[in-house]
Amino acid sequence: MGDGADGNSKPGEQQYRATISIAVPGSIIDNTQSLERATAVAGQIARAAVIFRVHEIVVFDDWDSADGNSHGPRGWRGERFSGSGGSFLARVLQYLDTPQYLRRALIPLTPDLRLAGLLPPLDAPHHARMHEWPEFREGVRVHVRGSFSEGTRLTVAMGPASEREKVFLPGVLLSPVSPLAPWACKGLYWGYSVRLARGVSGALKDCPFSGAGGRRGGGEGGAAGGGAYDLIIGTSEHGEVKEIGQFKFPPFRHALIVFGGVAGLEESCELDEGLEEGRREPQQLCHYYLNTCSLQGSRTIRTEEAVLISLAHILALIK
Repeated sequence: MGDGADGNSKPGEQQYRATISIAVPGSIIDNTQSLERATAVAGQIARAAVIFRVHEIVVFDDWDSADGNSHGPRGWRGERFSGSGGSFLARVLQYLDTPQYLRRALIPLTPDLRLAGLLPPLDAPHHARMHEWPEFREGVRVHVRGSFSEGTRLTVAMGPASEREKVFLPGVLLSPVSPLAPWACKGLYWGYSVRLARGVSGALKDCPFSGAGGRRGGGEGGAAGGGAYDLIIGTSEHGEVKEIGQFKFPPFRHALIVFGGVAGLEESCELDEGLEEGRREPQQLCHYYLNTCSLQGSRTIRTEEAVLISLAHILALIK
């Protein structure tokens, strides 16, 4: 996926490596029938993202506010949860991406996360094990003077290997770096960021990847950098079939793969008031509009299933 950096790159230097982002609708959570199922759906998406080294998950709300057809807060078994299905999905995704040893310090426990601890761990490289001393590590700022506010999640470079062995001794220098530094400089996958967007239109813009890299975290349209996706791929059973071995995507820097909800990507685009009239067809918004499972046996493929299937198919076309 793109040109690599040489092995002599310093932790603070940004080199070019292609990134993969996916966009999923929050309505897939509103369509679930229980907290258990909603949590499991989020876990499936998170696992698929890490397996295929996705760098960003965009969660967009898809609704028609004019007709009042909104997927608003819903409750399971008499419980009420704040926010939309999209905000629920984003919270669980952020929880899973956060290393276990930092969750208590960074993520307040809410009813939405009551069952998140039962999900399979992502086991990503930034979830360091006790016996591992990688060059980079995730941390949180505590009561020490510095330019970051207390409670801020940081990616830090650990220094030379000889110093990493003495990390518990005073005086070891830890250098804060961009969350993308492990990938940009060393080709080391470092988890995903989560971004909330309003509709498909919001997902397509505000790409967080640019010269200085993106930022971990979430927020509606809250991206750092102001880059652009130069490869946008829509997925649908109505899309075009591209066979592995017979097609290859052109070179790109930042790819975005967009998934639809229960009624497909077509409806998600049609309900998006941020799109111009006459430009609400997925084919008009995406560089490629693909059917990634042309031989499906089931009448429907759930979005969480489509994420796994499509990433496997599309990444094979990239290679």
